[in-house]
Amino acid sequence: MRNFLIGLLVSVVVLFSAFGGALADRLFVIRPLDGILKRTDSGQARMTEEDDSGQARMTGGSSVVDVVERVSPAVVTVAMEGQTQGKIVFDTFNFAFRQEEPETIQQDIGSGFVVDGIEGIVVTNKHVVSRSGVRYIIIDKDGVEYEVEDLYIDPINDLAILKI
Repeated sequence: MRNFLIGLLVSVVVLFSAFGGALADRLFVIRPLDGILKRTDSGQARMTEEDDSGQARMTGGSSVVDVVERVSPAVVTVAMEGQTQGKIVFDTFNFAFRQEEPETIQQDIGSGFVVDGIEGIVVTNKHVVSRSGVRYIIIDKDGVEYEVEDLYIDPINDLAILKI
């Protein structure tokens, strides 16, 4: 019983010490290890400024916003256009089954990025363009549609190269 109480006491002291150290670091800004270990500002909030459009923009270093603005023209939507299968429905008045006419639908199914704008080469995942018997369409950020002429698939790496 005595060993159990000593173990319990040591556990409580260790837990309270860890909690107290974390609390002191956050509330009282007591940082005894700052002289030995250098802190980075990766956890610190960055300064923001307002750009011409009135939007808040991060400053300092390379921010995600800057990267997105630079690469967004290369990001495209991959859509497919194909025939739906006509539904088989039961006509209650004629007591017969009939098949509805198939219709052509277009559906956005994924995204890709342009690697060569002059040659019209787009890279996406293979699973995005895995259906056969459909027409694939690339839609750029301005809404312009391009029909895919050739499709090259690498099933091992889940990659597809589309030529528009």
